[in-house]
Amino acid sequence: MVITLTTLTTGQKGSHPDPPPDKSFPFPYTENFEEYNDTEQPKYMAQQLGCFEVHKSNDSNHGNVLRQMVLEQPVYWNAADRLKRTANLIGDYSWEDVTVEDITVSVDAKTGEINGTTGVFLAARVDRGGVKTGGALGVFFYFYPSLQMYKLTSDIGGKSLLKSGVAQMANKGWNTLKLILQGYQVEGYLNGQYLFESDIQNVPLTGFVGFGTSDYGYAEYDNLAIYNLEKVTPHNNPDILYFIPR
Repeated sequence: MVITLTTLTTGQKGSHPDPPPDKSFPFPYTENFEEYNDTEQPKYMAQQLGCFEVHKSNDSNHGNVLRQMVLEQPVYWNAADRLKRTANLIGDYSWEDVTVEDITVSVDAKTGEINGTTGVFLAARVDRGGVKTGGALGVFFYFYPSLQMYKLTSDIGGKSLLKSGVAQMANKGWNTLKLILQGYQVEGYLNGQYLFESDIQNVPLTGFVGFGTSDYGYAEYDNLAIYNLEKVTPHNNPDILYFIPR
């Protein structure tokens, strides 16, 4: 319904076409940010903390990228602002019409060379945003390229640690983070190489995909992909000794 207010005697009632019908979030989904102009914010993405803008990359192999722009923690407006992280969410909380338990997400990420963040993260099954972002649960793959370290947590704040270790395959510039989730199992890959696997019994089965930074500073993202074509493959746990009988 359109209500028209006017102070003119010649005013006329406005009109509008019917809105498009509701649709579920497009799946599978990919985004390389090439269709956007400088400083634009891409559709479907809902930044919760920080500010994410499209900019031209200094790397000719990446073209346009999505850059996190906020360098210092802002004034506190709500509890989420105390998190000292940035976060951007995308997707459908319930992932209607897809097998939400079996999903693969990946993104290319790069920390800024000057005023850069310490680490970046890729997440899935994120259960909340807005003023409640600080308490968000899900699967969070944090990666710290300069330290060649990673950690897997079930909360955005990083307090509920599931896994951590060395990431020797880390690159100095761009790195590709990937999560494969199947039911209560998750695998993590870095630059196409297997990095970890973990049980995720206490993690929601549905939720948003997300990415962001471990602290405030520049970081760039490209080639976001969300699909459900891969399956978890059992791997030997490097923390356990395996004995093979002769």
